[in-house]
Amino acid sequence: MTVYLTACERIKGAFSAGLASQDQSSQQIALKALHDAFPDAGVQLQLQAQQPGGVTLLDGTLHEADRVTLDDSLRQFAVQLAQQAASQGVPFMQLNLASGGPPSIARFLDTAYWMSSVVVRLAQAEGGPAAPSIRLVEIASYCKLIEDLLELGTIRDNMGVFMHIEHQMVELMSKEVGTTSPARLCMLRSCNNLLRRLSKSQDLQLCGRILVFIARIYPLGDKSGVNLQGTVNSGLSLPIDEVAPGDVDSNGEPIDAKLYTTFWGLQNVFKNPQSILQQSVWAKAVQDMNLVLEEMDRRKVTVKAGYSFSQAQTQQGAEGAAGGADTSTNNTVKYLSSSKLFGLQMRDASFRRQFLVQCAALLHCTQKPGKLAEKVASSSSNFEGAQELSNRVSAAMARTEECGVNFANAVRHILKHEDEWVDWKTAGCPAFDKPPAPSLPADLHSTLAASLMGNVLGFEGLERLAASKRPQQQQQQQQQQQQQQQLQPQQQAGGPGAKRRRVGPAGVRLGGPAQSLMRHITVPEDQMAGLAAAERKLLPDIQEFVHPVLEGMDPESGIDEDYRMLYTDKVYAWKVVRMMSRSHLSQLSAFKGGATDTPKNIEDAMMNIFPDKRAQFDSYRQQQREQQAAAEAAEAAEAAATNGAADGQEGVEAGGQQQEQQQQGQQGSGGVVVADGSNGEGNAAGGEHREG
Repeated sequence: MTVYLTACERIKGAFSAGLASQDQSSQQIALKALHDAFPDAGVQLQLQAQQPGGVTLLDGTLHEADRVTLDDSLRQFAVQLAQQAASQGVPFMQLNLASGGPPSIARFLDTAYWMSSVVVRLAQAEGGPAAPSIRLVEIASYCKLIEDLLELGTIRDNMGVFMHIEHQMVELMSKEVGTTSPARLCMLRSCNNLLRRLSKSQDLQLCGRILVFIARIYPLGDKSGVNLQGTVNSGLSLPIDEVAPGDVDSNGEPIDAKLYTTFWGLQNVFKNPQSILQQSVWAKAVQDMNLVLEEMDRRKVTVKAGYSFSQAQTQQGAEGAAGGADTSTNNTVKYLSSSKLFGLQMRDASFRRQFLVQCAALLHCTQKPGKLAEKVASSSSNFEGAQELSNRVSAAMARTEECGVNFANAVRHILKHEDEWVDWKTAGCPAFDKPPAPSLPADLHSTLAASLMGNVLGFEGLERLAASKRPQQQQQQQQQQQQQQQLQPQQQAGGPGAKRRRVGPAGVRLGGPAQSLMRHITVPEDQMAGLAAAERKLLPDIQEFVHPVLEGMDPESGIDEDYRMLYTDKVYAWKVVRMMSRSHLSQLSAFKGGATDTPKNIEDAMMNIFPDKRAQFDSYRQQQREQQAAAEAAEAAEAAATNGAADGQEGVEAGGQQQEQQQQGQQGSGGVVVADGSNGEGNAAGGEHREG
């Protein structure tokens, strides 16, 4: 057997013996294994020192080959423990080599974690430079050990392992510099491999914990943790039943086929939110959501959402204590889409909340599409009825018990924060890290402090403060002089007093003369010039202040009196009057009526104060009147032309009717032509009279 194999067997034997004993701690197990495997290294069982940053320094030296042997031994022993747990048919975190003690794999992981935070000196090569102090077990090696256990275990085993090392790994990753370090890449690879093995619907809790863990060990702006392209998982299948006329649900009630297909048809839009940006899809989705919301308002909730998170934790802890039951299968992200259950689901408060949250998220997507709008060619920004529908969804959330109002407020709060995340991702995920503020020099600190004290207390106050502290400072100076006189003979003789530091650093004396204090305060030569400076604008200019008044009076703006600031804000009207009293007091004497006439009086006064505005407004009104008169003249001419054409047509029609009457008269008189234009009956009578 080679030296390498012998050292590996010794390390694994020491770990086995330590885990079989209940009395040894993680530190004792690790140090005993090092002492048995590398007796020449001189690693002491006592800790030498505690270094800054929580790193422990061991007394002893190791060769680089010894560290490699230790890393390999730890990984081999982890595989050995996994095989023992599989042979006994127990989960990883329930394997116990010591009867009645804590789980063995948990103790082994704690021991390896402690070894990764320990620093030991490397042996110095002959003739080479001094060897540095490095970690006994690199963080990357510890991550590879975790990766081996996650690959060997089942989903149930991995749940226990991950929950045990979750907080330890976050602390270790905080000591790693750079996002591409071997330790971070190893943990990212392990988490991604584990996520591929998990079910998104059955292992919801573990998937969520892994995603949160990745977000904690990587910066927020790291490109591996953000979905820059805005891709969505639209591949989940959703079977929908074909409802025949007369079908009933599990309660014996008839199934509303239209409502059933409409409700589950909306899931196609929810899982592909970018399709809502198309106007045709948006109109159909709004119609369907309104139909479902109306049905929810009509049906009462019979199953309340009273299953709280604390109850879930209590149940999970009870089941775990009873036998380590896997509680990850009790929660799911998918509901059964059977038509037999649809009537009961519509009365379930939890089921309603799931749907309402989906609606709220989809409506939020129309307001903040982000990267999704870039992927839809025919996207539209006209989402008619979005705000009204969003308010209706929030009201439905608030009506759903238990704690409906709190639930609705929480959803609104989350969506409000989502706006900031969408803007951040749209901007390219800029880094959150900011450089530290530069530190000020000590002399500048003292200058700023003296300036602030001078502004607050004044010169006389500073003098009083200095006088109150003068006796105390004099006493301290006397003590310092006595100590220096006592130490001076020892310093000259080179005694122990020569190594002692002087007590009391030199500082600014507040008890000195006034010149020593005033040198810290910058005082301008002409102090009255600062009061007359142009930047000290205490009151605005009247033309600037009454700009809203002039804007409301401008006929071009077309603002009605009911919406002008003078008529809606009484405080502002009062301020305008106060402003006029300072520079145009004579205008106030023309005010008439009571308080209700004040806005009208102010507008009249503005025309006197700003005559150019009066000319401008009158010119605009004159142009408007001329344009209106021209338009009225054009309309009158057009109406006259239309009436003339109508009169001509009526004359033609009247002439045609007269000619037709003449022809009828000729036929009635036996062929006698009527020349005088009288009616036919008169001609016929005249003919009879001549015959007689």
